[in-house]
Formats: sequence, C-alpha cells, structure tokens
Amino acid sequence: MGVPHAKPSRSLLAGCVVAAFLPAAEAVAQGAERHSARGTVLEEVIVTARRREETAQEAPVLMTVLDRELLERYAIRDLHGVADLTPGLFTGESAGAVGGSISLRGVTSGESQPLFDQAVSLNVDGVPISTGQMLRVAQMDLAQIEVLRGPQALFFGKNSPGGIISLVTADPGPEPEALLRTGYEFEGDEWFVDATYSTPLGERAGLRLAAHRAEMDGYIDVHSPVELIPDPNPGIEPSGLDSFPEREETFLRATLTFDPSDRLSAKVKATFADTEVRGSPSYFHDIVYCPYGTPQEPYPVASNCRNDEEIVTARIPANVLALNPQLEPDGHRDNEQLLLSGTLEYRIGEHLTLTSVTGYYDADEDSSSNGGYGLAPTNVWAVNYSYEQWSEELRLASDFAGPLNFLAGVFFESRELYTDTYIVIPTVGVCPSCFELPFEGTRQENETYSAFAQLLWDIDEAWQLSAGARYTEEDKRLADYFIAAEAPFDPAPVLAATRQDLVGSPSYPGQRRLSFDDLSPEVTLSWRPAAHRMYFLSYKEGFKSGGFDGAYTAGAVLARGVRTFDPEEVQGFEGGLKSSWFDGQLIFNLTGYWYEYDDLQVSTYDVNARAFGTANAARSTVQGIELETRYAPDWAPDFEVHLAAAWNDAEYDEFFAQCYRSQNQAMGCRFDVDPATGRANTQDLSGKRMRRAPEWTAALGASWERALASGWVLGLAADLLYSDDYVFGTDYQPYARQDSFTKLNACGSAQLARPALGVRPHRAQPHRRAGPRQRHRPHRHRRHAGHHRPGVRVAAAERGLSAGAGPDRHAGARPQPHLAGHLALLRRRGALQAGGEAAGGGEEVFSQPPHPRRVQVGGDPHDHQGVGQAAWTAPHGGRRPPSPRRCSAPRPRRNRAGASPPPGRATPRRWGGGSQRSSAKRASSSSRG
Repeated sequence: MGVPHAKPSRSLLAGCVVAAFLPAAEAVAQGAERHSARGTVLEEVIVTARRREETAQEAPVLMTVLDRELLERYAIRDLHGVADLTPGLFTGESAGAVGGSISLRGVTSGESQPLFDQAVSLNVDGVPISTGQMLRVAQMDLAQIEVLRGPQALFFGKNSPGGIISLVTADPGPEPEALLRTGYEFEGDEWFVDATYSTPLGERAGLRLAAHRAEMDGYIDVHSPVELIPDPNPGIEPSGLDSFPEREETFLRATLTFDPSDRLSAKVKATFADTEVRGSPSYFHDIVYCPYGTPQEPYPVASNCRNDEEIVTARIPANVLALNPQLEPDGHRDNEQLLLSGTLEYRIGEHLTLTSVTGYYDADEDSSSNGGYGLAPTNVWAVNYSYEQWSEELRLASDFAGPLNFLAGVFFESRELYTDTYIVIPTVGVCPSCFELPFEGTRQENETYSAFAQLLWDIDEAWQLSAGARYTEEDKRLADYFIAAEAPFDPAPVLAATRQDLVGSPSYPGQRRLSFDDLSPEVTLSWRPAAHRMYFLSYKEGFKSGGFDGAYTAGAVLARGVRTFDPEEVQGFEGGLKSSWFDGQLIFNLTGYWYEYDDLQVSTYDVNARAFGTANAARSTVQGIELETRYAPDWAPDFEVHLAAAWNDAEYDEFFAQCYRSQNQAMGCRFDVDPATGRANTQDLSGKRMRRAPEWTAALGASWERALASGWVLGLAADLLYSDDYVFGTDYQPYARQDSFTKLNACGSAQLARPALGVRPHRAQPHRRAGPRQRHRPHRHRRHAGHHRPGVRVAAAERGLSAGAGPDRHAGARPQPHLAGHLALLRRRGALQAGGEAAGGGEEVFSQPPHPRRVQVGGDPHDHQGVGQAAWTAPHGGRRPPSPRRCSAPRPRRNRAGASPPPGRATPRRWGGGSQRSSAKRASSSSRG
C-alpha cells in the first residue's frame, strides 16, 4: 500500500533565522502608532469575495485571508503551503499527470481524473482554473490569497461546490522597487532565488517583473541493494538517484498596468512556469503495509515496509525502455504552464463600472514512472496530458448612493483536454515476455456559457439583503477516443499497432456528447446592530457538471464505451457572527454551515485497469462550526495571538463503492455479486466519514515584533497545528488512514536599516475627500491586494522576511525551508524629501494618513508638529496625487444626506457603494501625526 510521505520527527520544529537590510527611513517603528489599529488587521484587509471591494469583516462570507505579510513570514511558495495555514484544507500530489487534488471540509474530486473539474477550484487574478495542475506551479510575489469555503456559484466563473482558492498577484507600485532574496533548505538540499523589480513607466503606466529559480536534490532517500537479487542478474540496474525528487523549477511573471484616462485602466499579466523532475512520480508514495511481513513482490526488502522516507527501487530495464521512447531510466516529469490574463476596467459616468477579464491557460506535461515499489519494476507507465483554456468574463457593477445596487455579468469558457496512457508490466528476463496493456488516448472539448446577477438592497442603516443567481449551460464533446492493442506478449511495441477510433465508429456503444444546465441561486441577509458587529445568514446552491470518465480502462472501453458520471449539486445554509471588540483589539468570528450534496463526484480506483476513475456518491452531508479569533492587546503592542478551529462532520449518507483488492464478504465486500464467479464487487460506505475530512482541526499561534532604537526590527512567530485522523484511500482500505498529528511551525526574523543622518518623521496630512476617481473605491487607504500600505513605501514582503513551515507534508508536497536567508534591496525615487522640498524638485509634500506599520528613523516619535528634515511621499494608487492641504484640520465625514456627524460619533454605516465603514477612532486617526 502506498501512503504519502511525512517528514520525520526530527523536523517537528521548523525554524528560520532571517536577516534583512532595509532602506534608512524604514528602521524604527513607533509602538504607539503601530498598535493603535493593529487589533483591526483582519478588518482592514480588502477582499473581493463578492466582486466588490470590502473588508474581510464586512463580507458575509466564510473565508480565510492570507495577506502578503503572512505569506512571506512562512515563505509560502506553493499551494501546499497554503494548506498548512488553513484548517480543513488538504492538497494531494498525484502520481499521474493531472496534478493532484484539493480537499476542503472533505469535499474533493480525486487525484487522477483528467477530464473533470476540481470541486475546490482556483482563481488566479480573475481567471478560473479547474485543474489540479496549478498545484505543481511555484507561487511567488503574491499580494493576497482568499480561501472561500463552501459553494461559490455566483461570482467565480465556473461553479465550485466545495470552495475557491483565489490568488491575487502583486501589481506595480508608484515608485521603483527591487527585491533579491535567496534561501537554502537543508533536508531537501534545495536552494532558491527570488527576484522582483517594479517601476512606474511615466505617470500612467507601470511594470513589474518577478522571477523564481529553485533546484532540489530531494528529501526522500533512494536505495538500490541490487546485490540481493540472485544470479544471474536479469538486467536490473541500481537507480541513478540518491534522493528524490531531483527537481529544477523556473517561474517568470510580468505585469503591465496602463491607465490611459481617469475612466479607463488596463492590466496585463503573463506567467510562465517550467518544472522538471528526475525520478518516478510514484516515489511520492511508499509501501508501509505488508500483511505478511515483507512486500508481495519479487526480491522483497523488509525495510521497505516502513514509512521512513526511504524508497527501495531500481532502474527501468533497458529492454523495457526500448518499447517507448518517452520512458526514462529513473522516471521523469516535465511540466510547462502558461497563464495570460488581461483586465480592463471602464468607469461609465460616476456610478457604473464595466470590467472585462480575459484569460488564457495552457498546461502540458509528459511523465514516465517505475510504478513498482521494489527492486524489480512491476508496473511501468508513461502519460501525456494537455489542457488549453480560453475564458472571458464581462461584468457591470453599480455604485449608487441610494439603497439599491447591482452586479451583473456573463461568462464564456472554451477548453480542450487531451490525455494518453501507456502501461507495460515487465517480467523477469528479456522483454519479448513483457506484457503491454492497450495504449489509450482521448480528447474532450468543452464550452460553457453562463450569466449571473446580484442585487444589493440596504433596507436601513443596519440591514442588508443580497440576492443573486447564476445560470449555466455546459456542453462536453468526446472528440475522439483511440485504442491500440495487440497480443499480450507480442514482441512488437504496442505503439506500433493500428489505432482504433472508437468514437468515430458507427457501432460505438457510448455517448459522444453531454449537455448540462443549472440555475444556482444565493440569498444573504446581513444585520449590523453596531459598527463592529455583524450577523449574517445565507442560503446557497452550487453545481458542477457531469462528464466523461477519461480514466484508463485497460481495453474495457471496447465493450462498454467511455463511462459517464452525473452532475454534482449542493444546497444548504451558512451564517454566523463577525465582530471586533475592545476598541478593535479582539477579532472574534463564529460561523456555522450545513450543506447537502447530491451525486457528489468522488474518486475510485479500478484494481483491474490500475487506474483511477470517477463515481457519484448518491448523498452526502457536510456540516460544522468554525471559530476564528485574533487578539492584539494595547498593553502588549508588539504581541499578537490567534486561533482558528473547526469542527466538521462530513459523511456519506448513501454511497456504494468498489471493493478494494483482497476485500472479502466478511470485510464488507458483499454487494453486486458476479453470478459467474460468486465474487462481490461493491461495498457500502453509507455513514462513513468522507475522505480527508478530520472531525477536528485547529491552529493556535502567536507573533511578536519589536523595533529597537539601534535600527534592528526583531520578530518571532510560532503556530501549533492539529488535525484529527482521517481516511485518505479512495476505496477505504483500513490501513489507508492518517493518524491524528500535531505540527509546530516556528519562525524568527531580523531586519536592519541602513543608517542615515538627519532623517526625521513628517506628520501625515489629513484625509482628503475622495474625488470622482476615488469615490467608487471607498477603501482606498486600507490594505489591499496588490497595493502597498499607505505612508510607508515598503511591501510586506520586505517586512515579514522569514521562512519555515510544518514538518508534515501530505501526499508528496515538498518540505518548507528550515533556514532561509533574505537579502532585500529596495530603491526609491522621491521617497525622502529634505527641507520641505521634494527630492525631485518642487515645494509640495504629499502624505497619507498614518498606518500602524509606519516606520521612521531619527527624531522624536512624539513630534507631531510636522517639522523635520524628511517627509514621506505617499501613494495615490499609482496616479498623480491631488493638490495637498498642508496642516489643515480634517474635514468631517458626511452621511448621504450631506450632514456632518456630531463630533466623536461614528458616521452611520451604509452598504453598497458608499463608505462602508467609518468610526470615530479612524476619523481621528486621519489627523494624528
């Protein structure tokens, strides 16, 4: 039995020590200024879960937000690392070419079905991606990740009944920026280099480039004791690997922004990733279950029955390699991916915004593997996979001052998928006696059309009702399905056999085209009785189309055609409380959910075809409670503690699945009896917990950061992660279970500014009234994906320079770095201004309201007179800032009737297009230095 590799106990504590050198004016943080709003960090993060800019605390959505600072603190460089920070989220590596699987709350779609969508899909800069191939791409220079839990049918292009992982990459800023970072990971013998360069191109354009290069020797030891093979040696050679995976990884991204007018803005992103792995992808799993003491294979090695990060294997014999030129002696995986996205935003008048998001995604992979677990290869395979997708989304959003606002749009997607599979079973001796299974390949074409709309109604100052729906039509066509077969022991390669086009045959017994349509509504009622407390209740439905099961069949397709599976549907409720307390020091969110899935699409394993397939679980119920809290006390301004916990009850209400190999009637295999053999083929899994659905998961952590007068900024962070046990085997073998585990992630960082003389802080100017361009962005000065924080022109990546992650890596994900060194070099133009004059000339000094993360060098931190030798040049969204007001009193905020609120009282909160949150604390913070 193969199980995912887990990192050994010696790595239960993963620590990192980081040193960074920052520009002079970023050295010493002011404690009082830092913690004054630190308790509202979660409240300040801007999200787009509803395709509108709003804070995470304002959005009535169950979600986890990982901002740039958190991603950099733990050196998150792939989606497997995101799972470490998100309770209930699991990612799995696939030995095949599909990429892997994503599971959230136990809702998943399996690892190796090449023609269907993930139940938990990805969205990168607005482009939906439904394949697990993205799990194999490095991720860097990210601004934010939003993990949206539960069905997301309304806003994200393709319906995702399990959830969405939305990735937002960084955009160019208004000033030049450069970053060079390198690190080394000891256990996997891996080094990496990250480089980022961003610069404005005039006043209305910007360019950002990001690159990543990594090489790894591997963290799984490979042994080849071929001396155990009796003479004469049947041509088996020792492996050419000492460790696995031996990998090279290249990642490039370019971003170009252009605002030709105040009404029109454009953004183009291009991402290329190339990953090459030497070694069989099957080595991500190891045999640990040997019921008779030794592996049941030729030349057994008893030590191969331990989950000890050691693989016993040998090279693929030369006579097997001669059968297929794609095979490589030690196995391989070559993966290339290209993602292009273009976003246009046009402001129609003052209250309407038209947005277009165009995406192109292409993924190609070829791989080969020694699928056996021992010295004699027992299953050698090669797979090709290709995925090409075009998508277009057009949406119109309103920003009216009245109680009603809307969002409406249309979406189109065209996809073409191709896969082929080659399998040979070597035998001891020469290869004329090798057994080649039929060679199969298939191509599928998809087209999807959908329209969606949502209406927001501000019933009064406290209540809001939102209602919307998405209508989807999807057509899938089996373009071809070919098979090449020959006599089992024919010495000629099966690739040379005549291919049969099954779909083109008039006698083809299966379906050639499938069509699906669905209407998925969503209704949410929100009540905000106080400025920092919101209750909400939502009813949601979701849908994922059915399709063709493109799994390998070992020739069975000739008799029955290509199997199909039914659509997956979900309906249910979620709701709860989102709140902040004690003047923003404490965030407390408590939410619950109940969803019922009909015809849940699950992964199955065909023991005869040696391949995964897809089946429908008739009914499943997923329900639970989730807690999220964060506490940053005023009495300890450098300290923060956070807790996330989830109770999840996910089980199959009705599900009959294929039996696993060697399962007898006493062990539950007693249904669907074959009258010819008397053997049963089906087991009843009704009432069983769903795969990768632990009942309890939790993450408890704390962080501390202190700025010293010497210019050093020290930081420590630690997180304790816990998960209950769960089943990971597709056919529920009793030994395919992950025991409960606990992981400890620890990280330390140190940052030092370059010394500078005569630099003193400059008081921030009062908040300006938004002009026409800013009015539709009520959160312009809050933390937002892709934008730098106000006041200080330094990205979170240069502030949270650290690395480290948990030791347990599920399903072959590589370990996080234990030790990473960071060297950050940031160059600013016009960032410092001397004697009241801008460095580039002129008299005007521009500034923004202070931010708790603002840092400064020299001078008196309590000097609020604005008299100093330097001042910050503040961001204005990459555009030319308006004329400043110097040393004037802050203008009071107005409600929609135009009247100013009484002093010290929060402005009444309005939903939709207006200013979505205002408090006396934040109003006053605009005038503090």
